[in-house]
Amino acid sequence: MKFLFLSIFSLLLLNQPLIAKPQVYKCLDQYGRPTYSTQATCSEPIHMYLKKHKQKSEAKESNPVANNKAKQCLQAKQNLIKYTKASRLTKTVTVNGKVQKLQLTKQEKEKAIYDAQKDVDYWCK
Repeated sequence: MKFLFLSIFSLLLLNQPLIAKPQVYKCLDQYGRPTYSTQATCSEPIHMYLKKHKQKSEAKESNPVANNKAKQCLQAKQNLIKYTKASRLTKTVTVNGKVQKLQLTKQEKEKAIYDAQKDVDYWCK
């Protein structure tokens, strides 16, 4: 009797998972932001506990918002480097229907560098 009870108990125990994992689904909304839910609300939900880690290059390609932010960050850094290393900066203006390039003053150049630094701070958080 004891053997029968232990065998039934062990079969029931083996049938159940040792640690219950809740099913959590990850979906992307229309803006590319991730949303998490216990119900599959999108067409291609991802089970979070089954999800494998992606490499950084794959993650950037799959998320258009992050990809755009990375491009903007790179562009802002390049502009900052260009503005700080340039001995003189010019701007294009139209005077009496003619396009001319004018050299920026020292104050205008400092403002351009300051604005470029603000762009780097914003896009590269």
